Amino acid sequence: MNHYEARQIDPTAKRDDAGKWRYTCMNDGRIWPVGACMHNCPGHDTPEEAYEHERQRLIACLQVGGFARAVDVYLPGKCSCCAMVAKREAFVAGQPLGYTFPVCDKHNSHEHIDPLIQVGSSMSSY
Repeated sequence: MNHYEARQIDPTAKRDDAGKWRYTCMNDGRIWPVGACMHNCPGHDTPEEAYEHERQRLIACLQVGGFARAVDVYLPGKCSCCAMVAKREAFVAGQPLGYTFPVCDKHNSHEHIDPLIQVGSSMSSY
């Protein structure tokens, strides 16, 4: 099982980023940085900053404007922002189905979808 969350680098470690926070994955006791914190990230002062760093990466990958798939068990049929029928879907490229947002024509924009993207502690088995 993969456990995703912001974790602090050992403050007593003899390295430049000791005490900093990164968005990470843990599996079988092994921990490694993932997403936005995976490459060239100096670390963050708080866990909230690490989560926001990953959220901004997901927003940068957000694809809006696509038409909804005609038959899709994951598409609930209602806009993620209102109760109107969803004719389109926005999704974060390269991410699991949890980052797919059915939207109506009115809410088919970054302005409305970006606030829906949340990053926090989570688990997955893929």
